[in-house]
Amino acid sequence: QTNIFNKETNLDFILKFDKEFGDVRIDGLAGANYRDYVYSSMYMAANDLTVPDLYTISNVKGNPSVSMYDSNKRTNSVYAAFNASYKDFLFLGVTGRNDWSSTLPADSRSYFYPSASLGFGITDAFNIDSKVLSYAKLRGSWAKVGGDTSPYQLSRTYSAGTFNSISLFTPTGTMPPIGLKPEETVSFEIGADMRFLNDRISLDFTYYDQTTVNQILSVANSITTGYSAMKLNAGEIENKGVEVMLSGTVIDSPKGFKWDVTLNWAKNKNIVNKLYGDLQSYRISNGFGGATTVGIPGQEWGVIWGLPFVRNDEGKVVVGIDGIPLTTNSGTNLGNVNPDWTGGITNSFRYKGFNLNFLIDMRKGGDFFSCSAWHAYPTGTYEVTTANNVRETGLIVDGVKEDGTVNDIRVSAQDYFGGSWMWNNHEYSILDGTYVKLREVILGYDFNLEKVQWIQKLNVSFVGRNLALLYRDKSTDELGIDPEVGLGGGEAGVGFENFQIPTTRNLGVKLSVSF
Repeated sequence: QTNIFNKETNLDFILKFDKEFGDVRIDGLAGANYRDYVYSSMYMAANDLTVPDLYTISNVKGNPSVSMYDSNKRTNSVYAAFNASYKDFLFLGVTGRNDWSSTLPADSRSYFYPSASLGFGITDAFNIDSKVLSYAKLRGSWAKVGGDTSPYQLSRTYSAGTFNSISLFTPTGTMPPIGLKPEETVSFEIGADMRFLNDRISLDFTYYDQTTVNQILSVANSITTGYSAMKLNAGEIENKGVEVMLSGTVIDSPKGFKWDVTLNWAKNKNIVNKLYGDLQSYRISNGFGGATTVGIPGQEWGVIWGLPFVRNDEGKVVVGIDGIPLTTNSGTNLGNVNPDWTGGITNSFRYKGFNLNFLIDMRKGGDFFSCSAWHAYPTGTYEVTTANNVRETGLIVDGVKEDGTVNDIRVSAQDYFGGSWMWNNHEYSILDGTYVKLREVILGYDFNLEKVQWIQKLNVSFVGRNLALLYRDKSTDELGIDPEVGLGGGEAGVGFENFQIPTTRNLGVKLSVSF
């Protein structure tokens, strides 16, 4: 039995102003915030009950397993925002906020983060009246954002437990930080919004660059220190990329038929610029079976680190005297979890009250370690373990011997697919995360309710989500794996798949009424 209690209390004091001075309009606000967050959990489990199927605490037989956790986090803030516009074509925005967090040391718990933005409407500023260029606006912004950490990270804490009715108090496995500083993220963004042919075609483009310094991380260290990890400001990571959205009206018939298309595309690079001191890497996730994800300075975040095939200088797999691939205990970079790019296409149709929308979602690249594939060879569930009559005739591994000559040693399927070398190799289980999905389909109808004055709009729609996997890479298709399904949530699950169950298709009916 688990009981969880959350309570968040927010108190805000806000002053607003709005004033016009001829062609200039100024508005803004200033205020303060008090936030208090309380979390409590209690867990109890028992191996047996005195009376079967009576699930109460008093019915526990023997000693139950119990645990409790309480935490409290508090922040105080002051903030202000200022906006100004001139003739509705030049826009300026400035904000500032200062937080005081209870989870940071007293001498660094205060952190300030400002932002500024500027927008310039080209067509409005120069009174451009063109059927080709309907609207054009440029924008840019700069922002700095601060961040703190979880409660009770600054001092040595203990967790309570029991063993054979004896109370135990265990110290935390993470060394408390010294001189911890708040995280800081500085971002810069520029973009353009352009529309053409009387707004029939529109283009939105954004370029961004975001750098986070003083990242608060738990870094593994030698357990001879009495701790398995230490909390510190350990990293600097940079995200930069582009986002493009192109939309247009393909058909707009006077008879009521309309077809709109929207395409979006994005590419992001996530680089680990540096780590604390002489750290060569930072473990993001412990992964599974020895394969891990790490951050390495100068490389993209999310490197999959594991054991490869032994290869010669020409990249060919090297086999031993038994014809089985050689193994190594030296890990290497086997891929990266980040996709090359992502995109989507939305089509919208309308005709005489009927509306049909469907979204195709896609991702190119992005590797992941598949536990299903890792076990599929030795368990014989991979299609390749039966292909070309291999179980009767065996196979010759495509590679070279240690002397460099072409391998000609035939081995049995049992020795190859069930050999111990499989458990000392992760490379063959690195799969490509590319996919194309029919993400959503909506078919609806707007009822004509002109005679019902108190209802403005009534729409009934049939909605389907995650309907079909239209394309996936051969490496995932052979195993029937959905490349979008990971091992778990958060950073720890990114880049790993572990015996996934079939994904679900959602169907429903939606009723929308406006009064």
